[in-house]
Amino acid sequence: MRELLASDLQKKYPGSKITQAGSLAELRQVPAKELATLSLAIVDLELPDGNALDWAEAYAARPESPKIVILSAIKEDFILFRALRSTIPGFVHKTDGRETLALAIDAILSGHAFFSPTVQHLRKAMHADPAFFNKILTGKEQHILQLIGEGLSNEEIAEVEGSKVSTIVDHRKNLMNKLGIHSATELMRYALTKGFARI
Repeated sequence: MRELLASDLQKKYPGSKITQAGSLAELRQVPAKELATLSLAIVDLELPDGNALDWAEAYAARPESPKIVILSAIKEDFILFRALRSTIPGFVHKTDGRETLALAIDAILSGHAFFSPTVQHLRKAMHADPAFFNKILTGKEQHILQLIGEGLSNEEIAEVEGSKVSTIVDHRKNLMNKLGIHSATELMRYALTKGFARI
């Protein structure tokens, strides 16, 4: 897919320089000077060694406002929520096809935002869902849920948070009550299913 996309872009924009990275490690090794010269970054969130959303958010927040399009098949609520709330101006779901990506690239290079039909549908579903996590969980609870999803114990989470273990136990109880979950296993499953963490 990456090679095909690079070939398409080279044909459409002859003379342009295309830099590729096939993993998060490779992406992080691209020199800052080279990143500063890019007209557009197309970032697939699902890289072999991790999710690239943190990198994409940091890149999009640079003062020179680089142009960026996320390309992803992810449908997990937490990842989508973060991506849509960021300053990233473009998001194309892989199910929308190469033609849609081409439209997104043209729009972003022209200074416009672009969200593909599938992404728009998912965003509407989020807004319409009264049980969507952001409507019932505080920011702190969402962070605790991330740490739970990563498999940390109450003691480990307390250390990360600089809190008492009893405070983390209370957070865990509140999470379960708000989400209607009755066991630690269900809570972990929720965190993983919604994209708060990955194994």
